Amino acid sequence: PNLSTFVQLIELAGLQDLFLRAGPFTATVPNNDAFDRLDPVLVESLLDPAIREELQDLLLFHILPGAVFSSDLEEGVIPTLLGQSVSVDLSPVRFNGVTVVDADNAACNGVFHVVDSVLSGKSTSSMICRN
Repeated sequence: PNLSTFVQLIELAGLQDLFLRAGPFTATVPNNDAFDRLDPVLVESLLDPAIREELQDLLLFHILPGAVFSSDLEEGVIPTLLGQSVSVDLSPVRFNGVTVVDADNAACNGVFHVVDSVLSGKSTSSMICRN
């Protein structure tokens, strides 16, 4: 239930097959509180089918190839499925400065780490920072 917004967005973006069949992946999954802190207008716009591609980009930016548990992470950069990279910091574990609040959740096709904010990158920052 704490990740229901992310799951809903995956379904709206039409990416559920990717998450159910492909892998292995490492997902950095924003919790519902992370989405609650976004501008409500932005959250509503994420539900608009007209920007489905932007929503897909935002979600793919949260997915890394391969299953990497926190104990195996190294500081540096890791590519995402969007083709951009995220920076990794340790102690505490952070992706692009966003803190992992619940690490190492095993999934059928990899592992996911719950983060406390929505990640923003080159092509997604305009979407997240939109007013």
